[in-house]
Amino acid sequence: SLGWCSIVFIVFQSDKNKLLENLKQQNKVLNNKTVELEQFTNIAAHDLKSPLRNIYSFVNLIERDLGKNRPEQMSERLSYIKNGVEQMSSLVEDLSKVTKLNQNDDSRKSLIDLNIIFNSAVQNLNEEIKNSNAQVKAQTLPKYLCNQSEFLVLFQNIIQNGLKYNNSKNPEINISSEQFDNKLFISFKDNGIGVDKKYHEHIFQYFKRLHGSDAYSGSGLGLGLCKNIVNKYKGDILIKSELGKGSTFTLELPIDHY
Repeated sequence: SLGWCSIVFIVFQSDKNKLLENLKQQNKVLNNKTVELEQFTNIAAHDLKSPLRNIYSFVNLIERDLGKNRPEQMSERLSYIKNGVEQMSSLVEDLSKVTKLNQNDDSRKSLIDLNIIFNSAVQNLNEEIKNSNAQVKAQTLPKYLCNQSEFLVLFQNIIQNGLKYNNSKNPEINISSEQFDNKLFISFKDNGIGVDKKYHEHIFQYFKRLHGSDAYSGSGLGLGLCKNIVNKYKGDILIKSELGKGSTFTLELPIDHY
């Protein structure tokens, strides 16, 4: 009986230590998430306040112009208000995508033809592609076990990034893929303005913008969202780019899980 009690005690002690270690790890992850959420909320609030201040300011200017009977300046004031509303709308939409991403679970994954994802992304961006006189092409892409809505956000954001940061008369985005070492590599190559090497890590952080919103519109969430999605699949997103020489974004995804 004493021997059995000793064995039970040893097993209990071992399980207790494992449980405590697991709780410590979970607590560490929770603390990191809390800090990340606080930072995210603070930056989001700051970015929403900026266009709101501009809108409020220009509404006051329009009221003053009306009082002084100066309608010729109202058109310019209204354009600034419109830009502010569009900026806020873009940020709110991207914040909604981040929220939905955090709510998705692995049970919604299925083997998806990535050519369908590509075609849907191009269709959603059809107006932007036409307005910029761009060509967006893809080689035949494989199937991948994923959440369809997540990968649509992924493709759409990277293509949109190549269209937005592009001063070429004929923007081009070419998508290709290859598989080796149990990994799938999907590359998005554009002929845009490029990114200085010292900023390659910064562009994947939420709200990190290398250009002012007056030069290039956007919330600064797009590539951060892409990084978050790829991390969920235990993958990575890489960039190869130089200023004035375009960029290539490559998704590195494991394929040994199905």
